[in-house]
Amino acid sequence: MPVFSTEKSMESIAYLNEAFNVSRPKQRGKDLGGFQADGPGGSDKLQETILCQNTLREVALQHQVHPSFMVGHIWGPEGWVQGSLAMTKSKKLKSLQVELEEGLPQAFLKAHSSRMHRACSACVAAHPVCELWQWDLHITSAKRAKIIADCILGSLAFVALFFSVDGTAVAARSPENCPVQQGTFLWYTFVAIVSILLNLIPRGLIMYIAYRGFVQESTMHRKWQLRLLHFKDACFWTLGVLVSSIQLLVIIAFLANLSEVDEWKWLISFAVVLVRKMLLVPLLACLFASLGTEIAAWSQPSIVSQPPKKLGLDMDLLEGKAVLEMEEEGELTETWTQKVEELAQRGITIRQLLDFYASLGTLMPHFDPDRSTTHDVVRQAIIPNSLHYRNWRTFMVVVHQASDLAAMDFFNSDPYCIVRCVSSMPKPWKGGGRSATIKQTRHPKWEEAFLLYEVVQDESLHLSV
Repeated sequence: MPVFSTEKSMESIAYLNEAFNVSRPKQRGKDLGGFQADGPGGSDKLQETILCQNTLREVALQHQVHPSFMVGHIWGPEGWVQGSLAMTKSKKLKSLQVELEEGLPQAFLKAHSSRMHRACSACVAAHPVCELWQWDLHITSAKRAKIIADCILGSLAFVALFFSVDGTAVAARSPENCPVQQGTFLWYTFVAIVSILLNLIPRGLIMYIAYRGFVQESTMHRKWQLRLLHFKDACFWTLGVLVSSIQLLVIIAFLANLSEVDEWKWLISFAVVLVRKMLLVPLLACLFASLGTEIAAWSQPSIVSQPPKKLGLDMDLLEGKAVLEMEEEGELTETWTQKVEELAQRGITIRQLLDFYASLGTLMPHFDPDRSTTHDVVRQAIIPNSLHYRNWRTFMVVVHQASDLAAMDFFNSDPYCIVRCVSSMPKPWKGGGRSATIKQTRHPKWEEAFLLYEVVQDESLHLSV
């Protein structure tokens, strides 16, 4: 397994501090206000979770990606995951994330456009056998298959122990006239359910051993890290084979000693365990997806077509495709034109970018190219001066002529005119220029125009002859 680095950058720490500082005033307002609640309620979070699960199951069927991996590294109920180490280290995962930026809105609409399709996708994606074809970064498919087998065998082993201790199933060599306590169908079902719950303890331990996370990247200890990972794999398979052998031994010993009269009791419990794992789990996922989406659509009809902003899905990408098709057909709408104009006004010019680079040392004296992060520059230089760069003007200076120039200057040069923008340092990208040279005259005429672009408040125009 590759070894990755978990060292957090200063940008991530600053982002977390900012999120904490922003959330504190809201929390104080909520405590002081008493009855005023800021932020989404429990019903809104439940709706977002339902919509997110429906979309993740659709993506799981399209790209064969396990939903748990998506939630941890790409996208989940809280929106897009920021700063995932897996996305940084793997080019394939990064390309998948870029592909899903457009694929997730399509999957959202596809999952919520048809009730039948939503129910089928939820049932198939949540089925334990189908999950084996979905890859996960933390647990391999072979280990997940082993865990599913242990789930079934462990539950059956606990059922056999229950019957052996309870005495409701007699041995094959017991006398026929020996009285046996007979239970009901509900009792045997209850025994199977309790056995499933008890089996969660060893199953959780095996899953903990099977899980693989990130470790500190180190060239000195790389061999030891790989040996430790191999040792954990060996422990998982050794312990897994040992547990499965004990479970099979208990089941075989119980069945070998079970009377034919009581075989139906075992078959009932066996059916409950198997149906619960192979049918009940996907059917419950299907029911949850169907009823939950219907309730969410009943409370907010537009939520199935326009997802909450918290999820971070850009539905304009889908609208843009439709508009491009309309454009090819000659049916470009006014809405698209307004959208283009709005996006065009959001950017900055190259001159403004050069101004920012030139003044970065003044705006942020402690800037260090090796240590300062993008977040530092944005928060300490760009945002405080954003309004300053927006308040700019463009001038056109028209030079006609000059009168009564000196007969001879110190350098004995022919007259010419210079128009420029003056600040703390030269900025040739602001425009301006130099006029033509008029030889041997004290009254030169130029009739030239000079443009000076995006002059801000702390700059001035300079005209020299």
